[in-house]
Amino acid sequence: MKKRTIVLTFTLIILFIVSIGIGLYLGMREDRREQKRVILYPGHIRVMQYNINHGLTPQNKSNLGYINELIQQEQPDILCINSIDNGVKRSGYINQPRKLRETLKMQHSWGEAFQIGDGWSGNAIYTRFPIEFAQNVLFRERNKDQNAFLYVALGYEGIELHVLTTSLKKDNFKIRLTELENFISERGLNKQHVIIAATVPAQVDNREILDLNKSYYSIFDHSELKYSFPAKNPEQRYDHLFFSKNIKILEGKILHTELTRKISTHLPLSANIDIQ
Repeated sequence: MKKRTIVLTFTLIILFIVSIGIGLYLGMREDRREQKRVILYPGHIRVMQYNINHGLTPQNKSNLGYINELIQQEQPDILCINSIDNGVKRSGYINQPRKLRETLKMQHSWGEAFQIGDGWSGNAIYTRFPIEFAQNVLFRERNKDQNAFLYVALGYEGIELHVLTTSLKKDNFKIRLTELENFISERGLNKQHVIIAATVPAQVDNREILDLNKSYYSIFDHSELKYSFPAKNPEQRYDHLFFSKNIKILEGKILHTELTRKISTHLPLSANIDIQ
């Protein structure tokens, strides 16, 4: 009888120790899941738009190293890059989208906008979030400088973020902004979470820009500095970040620093946002 009691007691102790071990393991696993969720889906999202001037500084030297340094400082979750080259003579025939992908170690999508010699210039989107869909869309209005915009749908906490980016020119930006808005409407994205990152060489009081300001929040409503071009002494609002009304801008800024003044002819835009 005494021996049986000892065995039973020993068994209960073992079971107790095992149950504590299982509880600690499950707790640690849940903590790791939560840590992963916090890393992948932070409390806010940082979005950047940057026209990198074909990967060249104002002195026509490669700026990719500087760009990598800047991105490491800012740590964006979504990075929209305009005027990025692939296989173009002026930028040393470098595949810039791939080179940045290798250094940034982010998911990315690249879209050709117009051809230069045997290479292309276009737009790219880099992100820490899963890319669920990507499409490079040619503008319907054709001319000698065929252009395009890049569209991606990103997965974020069970919802989709729809990101569109492009770089337009003075002689055609009006009709192409209209095409961009028509695409959003035709895709039924009007009530979705939409981000538009674009280089648009238009004046502040341009009608098309004012119309976008009615439908979207602009980073310039939250930034102390109101201009992005030229980088050294900015006096034009050529670069834009627009957010649909269901996205709250927590902070917006134009990065006007010693580093950004020497990287490109444009200044980068950065916004911290919250999805509502």
